[in-house]
Amino acid sequence: MNVYRTQHLYFALEDQLEEHLKEIIDKAFEHLELERQKLVVTVHDKEQLIFSPD
Repeated sequence: MNVYRTQHLYFALEDQLEEHLKEIIDKAFEHLELERQKLVVTVHDKEQLIFSPD
């Protein structure tokens, strides 16, 4: 009984950890995508400044 309960708790914690890690990874990718978009906008703005006719 004790071994069964320990295994059950272990698997429950493992599932929680997996979900938590997925959330962290998803948030990291969202953050990276936002940073990429900012970079694209910044580069585009600088290109317009450089190549805009005076």
